[in-house]
Amino acid sequence: MSRRLARGDTQLIAVPSLSGPPLAELPHTQVVFRAVENRVAVVMADVAYNSAIVDAYGHVLQLVITPSGAADVLVADVPLHDTRPLYSSLGDWLGWMSLAGLVGFMIYMPLSLKGSTVRRVGEERRML
Repeated sequence: MSRRLARGDTQLIAVPSLSGPPLAELPHTQVVFRAVENRVAVVMADVAYNSAIVDAYGHVLQLVITPSGAADVLVADVPLHDTRPLYSSLGDWLGWMSLAGLVGFMIYMPLSLKGSTVRRVGEERRML
């Protein structure tokens, strides 16, 4: 969804969340990845456990983690950018090409090893 928003003129994405105490320290890392791959600023607002403001380059400007749960307010100056990385504008072609390469490799390897002999380590052939 973040890539679809980034293809337009979106420069800031607000992400609501509700993660419990066991996951309080984890969700902000995913927000950093979404900000970098789409070159947009992301604000994650959790109900009680963690909130973050991340700029388009993945710098965490503000972060609050409260595993016990508490209300908090984050304020930061967020620089906005209107340039998009190649990944956001081209879509999933890189992922599909990687998957096709993996399938091709899985087909090629058994065919290339067919007919070859495999010797165990330490096994020697002696000619008498």
